[in-house]
Amino acid sequence: MSFLNSVKENHWTQYESALKLSEQVVVATYNKDAETVANLLSKIHEDKVQALEYNNESALRYVVLMAYLATESYYLAPLNEYPTGKGFADIVYLPISANSKSKPALIIELKKDASSKVALEQIKERDYVSRVKKYTENILLIGINYDSKTKQHTCLIEEYHK
Repeated sequence: MSFLNSVKENHWTQYESALKLSEQVVVATYNKDAETVANLLSKIHEDKVQALEYNNESALRYVVLMAYLATESYYLAPLNEYPTGKGFADIVYLPISANSKSKPALIIELKKDASSKVALEQIKERDYVSRVKKYTENILLIGINYDSKTKQHTCLIEEYHK
């Protein structure tokens, strides 16, 4: 939370625009507005990733972590390759305990040159919610794909139901 406060208080312009985009991503995620999330991911990818690394799989993870930077106030640090069910979720955000009822946990699966549907299906098939639901039953499943040929992102967001 101190980083976000510093950006806001000191008007660090190089981070303020990224933070504003991140806040939009978080709101769109909570509203399950996958199209807006995908469009914002494309913008962040274009703005923040160098041309030589643009199609690198690590670049997609970096873009998503930047996109969810504004979660710092409500979530623990992002958990990368979080062991769950029958595999590892790419990125998991668990709400800070004080927010566990009001903020959903976020399980994010990333794909490159596949589809956001395949990513979402993997979350379900490999039961990534099994470990996360020990902390909260309020969970959003997020599948994100980056198409390296078209340079487009797609996203699907679903609420977890028992």
